[in-house]
Amino acid sequence: MKNNSAKPGKLLFEELDINLDKVPITHLHYYIAVKYFLTIQDDPSCEATNLEKLLRYLESFYHLCDAEDWFLARKIFLISSDRPDSPDNKYLVTQLSSWGYHQEVIELCQRLLFNLEKNFDVCLLRTIGDAFCSLANYQKAIEYYNSSLELEKQLSRSDINHSILNSLGVVYFKIGNFEKAISYYQKFYHSEHRYAAIFNLASAYLLMGDYKQAENYLQESLQIAKTGEQIEFLANISQSMGILYRRQGKYQQALECFKKGSEFFEIIGDPFTQGQCLGNLGNVYCDLEQYEQAINIQQKRLSIARKVKDLAGEGLTLNNLATNYIMQTHYDEAIKCLTDGLAISRKISCTESGVLEVSILSNTGIALMKLRHHSEAIRFLKQGLKISQENNYSYWEHHLLANLGDVYDAMDEYGIAFDYYCQALKLTKNMEDYKAEEEILIRLSNPNYLLDFITYIMKEHKSEDNIFLELGKISCALGDYEKAIQINNLHYFFTVMSKKLLTMADK
Repeated sequence: MKNNSAKPGKLLFEELDINLDKVPITHLHYYIAVKYFLTIQDDPSCEATNLEKLLRYLESFYHLCDAEDWFLARKIFLISSDRPDSPDNKYLVTQLSSWGYHQEVIELCQRLLFNLEKNFDVCLLRTIGDAFCSLANYQKAIEYYNSSLELEKQLSRSDINHSILNSLGVVYFKIGNFEKAISYYQKFYHSEHRYAAIFNLASAYLLMGDYKQAENYLQESLQIAKTGEQIEFLANISQSMGILYRRQGKYQQALECFKKGSEFFEIIGDPFTQGQCLGNLGNVYCDLEQYEQAINIQQKRLSIARKVKDLAGEGLTLNNLATNYIMQTHYDEAIKCLTDGLAISRKISCTESGVLEVSILSNTGIALMKLRHHSEAIRFLKQGLKISQENNYSYWEHHLLANLGDVYDAMDEYGIAFDYYCQALKLTKNMEDYKAEEEILIRLSNPNYLLDFITYIMKEHKSEDNIFLELGKISCALGDYEKAIQINNLHYFFTVMSKKLLTMADK
C-alpha cells in the first residue's frame, strides 16, 4: 500500500518502480538524477513560479528521455496534476499549457514523438499543433495538425478524431480565413462533439457579419450546453453572445454576458480565455464612453496576455488601449500602442493577414486623421481595406470605407467622401448592422451631401421601403426614441426635397 502522506515526488518515484540495481550501468546516472529530483531535492518555495513548482517533474522527464526509457517518461508526461504541487486536476502537459508555457509543451512532446506507439504520436502531433496555435505560429500549427490527421489515415482508423478537424478550423479562423474554417467546422459538426462545431460556426459567421446565422447557431449551442451543464461551453457561449449584442448595439446585455463569461473562465482556471473576455468587456465600456474603466480593464487584460504568452492577445489589447486613447484625444499615446501592436500582428500572421492587423490599420488611420496627417491616414486605411476585401472581413470593410470617407471629408473632398459613405452604407444594410447603418446615415445627412444623397435614395430604394423608415424602426427597437424622432424628421425633409427635385425635373 502506498503511503499517501508522503511527498508527491516520493509517491511518483514509488509509482515509477525504478530499481537502481537493475538499470544498465551506462544509464545509471540518469536514474540517480530522477531519484534525486523526486525524493531528495527541497520542495519549491511559496514564492516559486508555476514552472519552478513543476521543475522536479520536468527534470525527471528529461533524464528518463536521455536514458531512452520512453515508457516511464510518458508516465511523467501524463501524471495527473491532482497532486499538491498542481491542484487543478490536469495532466502535466495540460497544466503547463494553461499556464502559458507553450514552448515547454512543444519540447516535451517532441522528445516523445515517434518513440512510442503511433496512436500516441497522433495525440502528440495534435498537442504540438495546439501549442503552436497558442503561440500564434499558425503555419506551424497547420503543419502539425495535418501530420496528425495524415497519420490517423495511415493507421486506417475508421473513427478519425474529428477534434483535429475542429482544431484546423480554429487555426484558419484565427488567421481570418473564415470560409475554410467553416468547411472544417461543418465536417466536425457530424461528430459526437457537435456542440463545439456549432459554437465555432457561430463565431465564424459572427465575424463575417452574418448575425442572423450566428445567432441561430449560438441559440442551438446554448440549448445543448444547458442540457449538459458544461461550464466551459457556457463560458464560451456567454462571450460570443456578448460580441453579438455589442455588434447590435445592445450594450447592457453585452456587459452582462462578458462579466458572466469572465467569471466562468476564472472558475475553470483558464486565464488565456478569461483575458479575451476581459478585453471584450473593456471594449463595451469604451462604447459607453467610460474610458477610464475601459483602460483599467484593458491594462489587466494586457498583463494576463503577457503572463500566459498570448502574443495575439497582447497585440489586440494594445489596439484596444489605442481606441480609448483616441477617444480621449491622446493621439500620440494611441500611435505608440498601435505601432507596437502592428509589429506584433505582422509577426504572428506570417503570410496571411488577420483581423488584428486590419483593426490596427483602421485605428492608425483614425489617429493620423485626427492629427491631420491625411495622406498617411489614407495609406493605412487603404491597406486595411485591401486586406478586408481579399479576406471577406465585412465588419471591418464597412468601418474602413466609412473612415476613408471621414478623411476625405476632412480634406473637403466631398465627392470622394460621398462615394465611400455610400459603399459603407450598402454593406451595413446587407449585414443588418443597424448601429453602423445609422452612424453612416447621420454622416450623409451633412448639408455637403444632401442633394447627392437624395438622388442616391431615389435610385437605390425606389422599389422598397425608404431607408429612413427602416432606421426609425431600428432606433425604436434599440430604445433610442430621440434618435428615432430625428430620423423621422430627416425622412420628412428628404421626402419634401425629393418631390421638389422631381417637380423641377418635369419642368
